[in-house]
Amino acid sequence: MGASMLPVCVIFFGAFFAMPLLLHGLAYITLFPAFSTEDLLREESDRLKTIASEIAHSETVKRYMSERNERGLRTIAVDESHTQKVGNVIFADTYGATLAQNTLAERKGDHLPGLTRWGVLVETEGSVASISSCPVAPLLMVGGVQNENGAVYAIEYLDDEFAKRFRDQVLPPGGEVAFIALKEGLTGASFSNDTRSLLDNFTRALPFSGQNLFQLPAHLRINNATYFVRTTVLYEHDIPIGLVVMFVRTDHTTAALMIAAFAAVLFFVIHMAGHERLHERRKIESHGIVIVALSLVVLATCYAGIRFMLEGSAVNIREPAFIIYNSTMHLEPEVATLSLGNERNISIKVRTGEDEINAVEAHVRFDPTRVRVEEIIMDKSFCDPVSVTELSIDNERGGVDIACVVVGKESALTRATEATLGELILSPLSVGPTALTFDSDTQVLASDGLGTNVLRETRGALVQIFSDDSNSVHLASLSHPNSERWYAARKVEMIAFGNVSNTLEIRGVYDGGTVVPKKQEGSVSSFEVPVDGYFTFQAEQGDSLLTYGVRVDTEKPEPPRIRASTLSPRFGELVRFTFESSDNASGLQPTFYVQIDGGVYWPVGKTLFLPFFKSGEHSLIVRAFDMAGNYSESEEVLEVR
Repeated sequence: MGASMLPVCVIFFGAFFAMPLLLHGLAYITLFPAFSTEDLLREESDRLKTIASEIAHSETVKRYMSERNERGLRTIAVDESHTQKVGNVIFADTYGATLAQNTLAERKGDHLPGLTRWGVLVETEGSVASISSCPVAPLLMVGGVQNENGAVYAIEYLDDEFAKRFRDQVLPPGGEVAFIALKEGLTGASFSNDTRSLLDNFTRALPFSGQNLFQLPAHLRINNATYFVRTTVLYEHDIPIGLVVMFVRTDHTTAALMIAAFAAVLFFVIHMAGHERLHERRKIESHGIVIVALSLVVLATCYAGIRFMLEGSAVNIREPAFIIYNSTMHLEPEVATLSLGNERNISIKVRTGEDEINAVEAHVRFDPTRVRVEEIIMDKSFCDPVSVTELSIDNERGGVDIACVVVGKESALTRATEATLGELILSPLSVGPTALTFDSDTQVLASDGLGTNVLRETRGALVQIFSDDSNSVHLASLSHPNSERWYAARKVEMIAFGNVSNTLEIRGVYDGGTVVPKKQEGSVSSFEVPVDGYFTFQAEQGDSLLTYGVRVDTEKPEPPRIRASTLSPRFGELVRFTFESSDNASGLQPTFYVQIDGGVYWPVGKTLFLPFFKSGEHSLIVRAFDMAGNYSESEEVLEVR
């Protein structure tokens, strides 16, 4: 009997340890839809291209575009968007400037196809169907077709609405989908609000760059529900811009029971077959009851072991035990375009993260020689009119000040909320790029009884002002669209926009000399800058010198230094941590990210007080980020007595 058990034990233990891997494999084969995500998105892009082609070749559209009949084109855009069930329809002139569109109409000039990769493709090849990004939307699908008067684009934004429609049409019951932009985080998800907010915070804490692009966990637990995950990278002209993540819900109890039953049956069959051979050869009686009992032991052991392994392999996304400095404030859109003579809206957005907010104070600064703020609109604000303590515009010094206490509409600024503080109506004064920034007095105060300033990051905007004059030329960047922002990329794509001369040459100037283009394709010049730093790209057009600034930082900051009040605390003792780092180029973000015992990275300040209520060894990993998104990390190990 002992000899017969050896092969059985080998098979059993081999199956036991291989089952979790087999389960992951079966999940990809059986639980996920048997199709290519890329093919599905390509089909949708081709559908958008067909819609754009049908609209572009309509005689009515051609006439309206030649007449620059904005009202007529907008009516068509609204009707076609509704009929064709697409997010937006855009009409652009021969220079790539927007004539009319369906959505965001109050933000005239938001979409400027001539300053996007998809707009350049339509200009050079006559059509486009792709997954793309642009200053207005971090992830979108676009189909565009050129006609003699410009171009027509049909667009789907990869937002929550599209994600829910994608889920309902494609995924099996229990399936969910999320779209993640590498620079902006979660753009759309089909989950409920609570689950979406946890996933949003989780993805924002992940540095999607380099090899980390492909390291989204394959097994997640979100709000006590477990999912297997399949990630597909989205590319625009071989440049990764985002991820499509599909989730299929799984039940660890059922999965472990099925695998355990399979292992027990396998054990029973092999054992019985071995004993039958021994019975025939040596006339030994088979002990069926013993074999059945052993099979039940195998069933129970496998079930407990495999369930334990499955539970342990799932990365748990949950509300953290501590959160400080977790709110952000930004201008939307981050990069805007408009022409002289037109106005547009810039929204001030507050993202609360995991904090509850009770007061906000925003101070926006701008160049009064380039733009003026005509009005502050508070119609969509989370602030009640009676709670506004400051609301002023100073067009002489270039400043806007808004402050309010959150009363009466508390639900607008609870945890995991993004809400509008106010909208600025801009009027352009002169051609060229100009920045809108937040000053250091900007605050977001938590509802913690102490008025703690929990603002960890602000992000301004760049407004590119151009002229409708057919003789005007402007410089912009496809790869580095915000000249006030640092980018972790040395490949720079510059574009000359407008009435561009064939002899127009763009060059980069920096402290070490000049940079010339490595490749020229139509109006796009590609550069490879040799070092990190600030570059001024220039081009001479007649008597004018066109300029555009680019900030590059590809180097990691110094690994953070971790100081702890003790590395061997007693059970329940409060440990004080301080973090320090530095960066030579773009400078450090004011926030560090901390991971405890392999959990999720959460934003904290330079000081953290943390109690430990579990004895044994604990790891603490700290990441420091620079303003370009590069990061370095350090680890400290504590032994709790």
